[in-house]
Amino acid sequence: LDDGITEISPLLAEHIGTLRDLPILRISDTEAITQVVLQYMQHIPPIKGLVFAGGQSIRMGRDKGAINYHGKPQREHMADILSEFTENTYLSVRESANIKSNYPLLPDTFHDLGPFGGLLSAFRQDPDAAWLAVACDVPLVDRDVISQLTANRDTSQTATCFHNPHRNLPEPMLALWEPRAYQRLLQFLALGYSCPQKVLINSPICELDTPDPSILTNVNTPSDYEAVQTLIA
Repeated sequence: LDDGITEISPLLAEHIGTLRDLPILRISDTEAITQVVLQYMQHIPPIKGLVFAGGQSIRMGRDKGAINYHGKPQREHMADILSEFTENTYLSVRESANIKSNYPLLPDTFHDLGPFGGLLSAFRQDPDAAWLAVACDVPLVDRDVISQLTANRDTSQTATCFHNPHRNLPEPMLALWEPRAYQRLLQFLALGYSCPQKVLINSPICELDTPDPSILTNVNTPSDYEAVQTLIA
């Protein structure tokens, strides 16, 4: 507030009415203003987990998220791992999906966009959180991989992710997306793009070396399934 002003203007109060904890400071109180800015800069957004529970699985011929590699459905196994590093963990599903899970379902509110729509739906639910998003068809991803990703998190970037040496590109389906990514994803959608990898390629990111290229092995077909079972064994 400026000198001589004792109340927030009605127009401004109307817009900030839901922010009950908003500090009200005098413009001359530079020390208090500085502390508020520093506190904001030091805030680290909480991490929430998002497991892409599987699309239509046409090439596989069965639900990829329900395949048992580690003693339980893969989507539950991956959610169990993410829950060790996140505040809450959700399964990203199509709106019509009929899935029973120990974890809450997060239905797509951006339809027919695949994982891109799942990410946007997650940010729509909580735009102030960072979302640790992992596909359900990478059964070699384990706790150590997720630990490395979160330990090297760079909150100043759009996302922290691994480099996919098979494609020589950043891997979007094993990535920690910061809150700033929400606006970036919407910008790309407005331009007609719905590819998370394109967002990473064209945004400031922290790209980590993959500890073992095999961890990014996707299982999309029956032959992929047989091959990865050999690796697990």
